Amino acid sequence: MNELKEFLEGNLAKQLALETARLQKNDDQYKALYDECLSHYLLVKENGTPWKPIYGDVRSKHTRKLNRLQSIPIHKGSTFDHPEFGQVGAFATGAMDPNSSSGGYYRRYTVANTPEGPRIVSVDAFCPGCLCSGKQSGAACAECNGTGWKYYTGYEHPELGAPTAVERYTPPTDERYLTAHERDD
Repeated sequence: MNELKEFLEGNLAKQLALETARLQKNDDQYKALYDECLSHYLLVKENGTPWKPIYGDVRSKHTRKLNRLQSIPIHKGSTFDHPEFGQVGAFATGAMDPNSSSGGYYRRYTVANTPEGPRIVSVDAFCPGCLCSGKQSGAACAECNGTGWKYYTGYEHPELGAPTAVERYTPPTDERYLTAHERDD
């Protein structure tokens, strides 16, 4: 899992640099980082869409955000046996803008070793209904079917079942996410 985590940490640092270049309106740096970031994703064909960073005039309304950017924390990593990719790592992260997730979980990146090397094969967003805990009022969350995550982009993989290993790193600062952080998934 360490190799996959290190790969994701490198990608998240590039995403932060990409966002900084976007907000600073540095088009040359942005275009170079865009291509590099996109190369870290496994481009899917039939069952999903590849992740693509936003590019264009939306930058102008986000200039205030530049001073709030931070490195993206990885809160937890889980290893699963995937039917197509073998062992994959699923990493729950925070956001580069702390106002986006208020110190809680924000995205889950699933990373696999492919013939081209490690690649991000899918990205899930946190479930706002249960805050990634999988439960609402003691029952499985209806918004995410009890997973705590909602598909965002990439390969739509089957339910992965129980993890073979779970590692907890920096806990989220928002206490509402601690239940999800302590789950073994």
